[in-house]
Amino acid sequence: MFKRKVIINILIGLAILGVGSIFRLVNGGALGDALVVAIWWMYIGLSLTIITFIEYVLPTIRSQRVNLLDRLSLIEKNKKALRSQEELLNLKKLLNEDILTQSEFDKKAAELKKQIL
Repeated sequence: MFKRKVIINILIGLAILGVGSIFRLVNGGALGDALVVAIWWMYIGLSLTIITFIEYVLPTIRSQRVNLLDRLSLIEKNKKALRSQEELLNLKKLLNEDILTQSEFDKKAAELKKQIL
């Protein structure tokens, strides 16, 4: 959509530029005057392109930035859950080796399960 709008604005600017230049030359204007008119119309075409950029591209960039931040937050949350799962497995291993008591394991496992779920 954006590319199409920019191309249309550029084509409109070039068409106006061509018509203005031809009109200026046909009506007896000097070549220098025609170039001034051409530069003026090119400026208008560039202005239309900038307006289109502000109108269409910037909101898209902003929404993509928000989506990226949401994804990063989700990734961080998943990392914490994975660390908690690994710690829970290590605690289970310690329980099986009789290094932890069942009550110690249950207490720590309850805390880790809250982080996982």
